[in-house]
Amino acid sequence: MITGSDKNNVFISYSHRESKYLERLRVHLRPLEREHGIVIWDDTMIKVGTNWREIISSEISKAGVAILLVSADFLASDFIVNNELPPLLKASEEIGVLILSVIIGPCRFQQTESLSKFQAVNDPSKPLANLPVAERERIWVKVAESVEAAFKGRKVEDGWAVANERLVLDSLIRLIQDGGDSSFLIIAVGDYYVQFLLLPGASMLLCEVISNSYLPETSKLSNEDINNIIGMGFSKPEDDQSNFSRDYTLDKELSFLPEVATLVIKVFSDVYKVSKNSKYEITLGI
Repeated sequence: MITGSDKNNVFISYSHRESKYLERLRVHLRPLEREHGIVIWDDTMIKVGTNWREIISSEISKAGVAILLVSADFLASDFIVNNELPPLLKASEEIGVLILSVIIGPCRFQQTESLSKFQAVNDPSKPLANLPVAERERIWVKVAESVEAAFKGRKVEDGWAVANERLVLDSLIRLIQDGGDSSFLIIAVGDYYVQFLLLPGASMLLCEVISNSYLPETSKLSNEDINNIIGMGFSKPEDDQSNFSRDYTLDKELSFLPEVATLVIKVFSDVYKVSKNSKYEITLGI
């Protein structure tokens, strides 16, 4: 059972036209119910003759995580748009409820500002409906892992960080496994970025945190921010053309990568002070 919060519920918002996707999602979430006491809720659990509007509202208020199965039908639903999304998005902003959007089919997700500001679980240009079965299953696994991490050993309010840490971790693994000399990874939010470079021989990984030399005046780091970066183990820039830097020696197990992913998100939250639900832009050069 999750401890430290009474919000150990997952609320699933979906269009009934996407019921087959809901069924598959529930299969992947079932172990979390059994092993961790997480409550997975969707409207198929409403009993006949009950006040379904009140029940949905009550379940939304209990949610620590919301999974949105986004499609054209989802966005076309007046009930979802007017009754489910507003309280979920408000809870995300105010108490850190984790929003996990899974793009089911081609739709206007990118053009829907209230949703697109949250990082989707899968690439919106590659919705589940267009993917082979094995790829779909990998997406569902990613959703389940994000939910588990959000509740296991982490505060619900930190759920946003867990999802973004997984995004960074997956990108780092791909960089190291598929990249070669001078391959790079850039994680950015607005003016701020953290970048990685595979050094010659692919035995070292260089991590750089942007310095004031490359930031506009309105986004400059304070002395406190700079000291915070140094306290995280980064070296000071050697000159006006350099960033804060830190080297990592690569090993076969790559066991250090989860800590690196956590550090990256900590830089964005504690130093750059970006919004919890900011969208992280990933650029991978292999």
